[in-house]
Amino acid sequence: MTRIASRSDTTNTSLFWTSAFGVVATSLFVPFFWTPPSVLGWAMMVVLGALYGLGHYLLIRGLELATASVLAPFFYTQIVWATLFGLLIFDQFPDLYTLAGMTLVIASGLYIWWRENSLSAT
Repeated sequence: MTRIASRSDTTNTSLFWTSAFGVVATSLFVPFFWTPPSVLGWAMMVVLGALYGLGHYLLIRGLELATASVLAPFFYTQIVWATLFGLLIFDQFPDLYTLAGMTLVIASGLYIWWRENSLSAT
């Protein structure tokens, strides 16, 4: 959808509308769960919001410049980063079932990438 939208919309327009939708959708739950954060909490929300905005901008821009199939292998690094941060921040390591699932997902992605490259070479 991002690639299709990029034909007529700029990166900034796509970022604005996806962010606006996210704010409206999540704001529906605020009255039920909101507790005022501390000053540190506000600072963390600002930093996380800025990092989210930058990351989402780069994702949209990347999808404008390359096909999803070219970018897909890079998305698998999320598994590595999530595991690393889980270990460093929360002192949690995935259990055997999670490791098996991660291996299956990564192996499937690598196989599809290899197959697509093999088919395009012939």
